[in-house]
Amino acid sequence: MKVNYTFVEGDLKYTPKLMFSLALGTFFVGFSNAAAGVAPGILLQVVMLSMGLHPQVSERTCNFIATSVSCTAGISAIYYKQMPYDYALAFSLISMFATA
Repeated sequence: MKVNYTFVEGDLKYTPKLMFSLALGTFFVGFSNAAAGVAPGILLQVVMLSMGLHPQVSERTCNFIATSVSCTAGISAIYYKQMPYDYALAFSLISMFATA
């Protein structure tokens, strides 16, 4: 299906080759983040900026990812009984507040 869209200067044209390279790149970014124990935004922000994404959009996206990771860590710690409920709730709320 063809969509009649007029590209403007700065638009990113997603070709199959670009999509494959982005998928491969983000896989390795995720793998290296997990192996090094750093937040996903540290490396993904560089990737998004190199793609030509607006810096503010890139920064907000990385903050959203960091909030999701922090909340998931809190939920996992509660599930495995490694953290008290009140501390996990405070941890998640502070993370969401800081992102907002």
